[in-house]
Amino acid sequence: MNTQQLQLVTFEQAEKLKTFGFKWGCEYCYSVENAFLKKYGLCSDTFNQNKNYVSAPTISLALKWIRDVKGIFSCVYFDLTSFRKGFYGSLFKFDEKTSIQRTETISTYEAAESALMDKLLTILENGNGNN
Repeated sequence: MNTQQLQLVTFEQAEKLKTFGFKWGCEYCYSVENAFLKKYGLCSDTFNQNKNYVSAPTISLALKWIRDVKGIFSCVYFDLTSFRKGFYGSLFKFDEKTSIQRTETISTYEAAESALMDKLLTILENGNGNN
């Protein structure tokens, strides 16, 4: 992947996002047949209905979609304490019982962002983001 490009979701994350209704346009898509990543210009809403492909948004765009559509807010923070140096993801949802959760501290920002995405997708799988 080009280092000047924002990090894309993994194939597994892209498949889950599609099942939760992600239909926003993005430049890359995965082939369902072989998880091959391909640049398509702009994968439109119509393209996302194609069963042979899943959109591969940047993690930033996917996090924005989860925030805007599912109402779960999240961010990656730098963790600098006496025993931890790295990054962690934190998320919260305002509803009848506000919950705040965080990921483990991880050495790179990109890995922390991906771990945060996995945690958010798990929350959606468990039915805690049904907006």
